[in-house]
Amino acid sequence: MRPSLSSSSSTNRVATVLLVEDEPVLLKEIVRLVDAHSGLRVHGVATTLDEARAQLFDAYDLLFTDKRLPDGSGIELIRELNSTDHQKKTLMMTVFEDERSVLEALHAGADGYFVKQDPNLIDAMCAVLSDGNPISPSVTRHFLKRLRSTGRRQVALTNREQETLQALAEGLKYHQIADQLAVSRHTVPDYIKSLYRKLGVHDRSSAVYVGIEQGLITVRDAQPSGGQPDC
Repeated sequence: MRPSLSSSSSTNRVATVLLVEDEPVLLKEIVRLVDAHSGLRVHGVATTLDEARAQLFDAYDLLFTDKRLPDGSGIELIRELNSTDHQKKTLMMTVFEDERSVLEALHAGADGYFVKQDPNLIDAMCAVLSDGNPISPSVTRHFLKRLRSTGRRQVALTNREQETLQALAEGLKYHQIADQLAVSRHTVPDYIKSLYRKLGVHDRSSAVYVGIEQGLITVRDAQPSGGQPDC
């Protein structure tokens, strides 16, 4: 297990990441990518649930975990974090075909969902750290047809609420949503409150979860817009 790294002494705060991945080659590459980014730094790594639990409540900013681990599921780590009052962000990773894990991870409270084949790992991390909720478009396209064929009655949304939900799913922050909808930044929270009320949820991740489940979110071929994520 790699020892924790100390925080940067720079005036610009560096976000620290706990990496949980059992494949050595992939883990080494993720460590390289994170450490190569000026706004990120590896706090520590783990290859099993037990190793991750030993660091789970350390002082870091982002938990990045694989779903499948030798001694269980990374979703357990997300649930354990979300059972406490913490400020950490969480990003789940798994394989393209594992569609059930997407909903399971979001329901557990994951802030984002990343597919191993998706090359934009650092963008996903930065989006989560900037209060976004990235979900790889490739995996969403894979299972939306099945979810939409369940025949479940959809929630009736206004055009603005629909656009707001789409923006939330793409990981945009409030000011980016305001720019995209051409409205005041102070108006966006009102749209979101109305959206949450109709969906019966209280946070962004749950809204995205329900939106995917009911087929309310449009999956775009391109990556989410909004410029380079803050990190």
